Amino acid sequence: MKKMSVFLLVSLLLSGCGKREPPTGPMCRVVTHVQVAVTSNGLTHSVTYTEDPQIESVLCYLRLLEKGNRSDMDPDSSRANIYEITVFYSDGQHTTYRQLHDQLLQTDGGPWQIIQKAKLELLFP
Repeated sequence: MKKMSVFLLVSLLLSGCGKREPPTGPMCRVVTHVQVAVTSNGLTHSVTYTEDPQIESVLCYLRLLEKGNRSDMDPDSSRANIYEITVFYSDGQHTTYRQLHDQLLQTDGGPWQIIQKAKLELLFP
């Protein structure tokens, strides 16, 4: 009886393992590269990072920014520097962050958010 139970359990586990699909979704994505572009006075300069230390540095920067309150400003009418950071993932998707000088942050065309000053002080002491 005990051997039969173990046999059934093992066969169920083995049959279930063969049919599983690899996990997918945003939690399983891997960052493949990051593109950073700066537009100032109508000129754009961009660089692409593909090495892990560089990519991690940009991702740490984005994590520190954390969006704050929603802004009523119209940043598209401003002539200040605009930083655009695009993070590319292994599943072909990407996320684009736009930062207006040191004041506002936008993710994937969503609403502009005020950047928390305390976070900026951590980035630029």
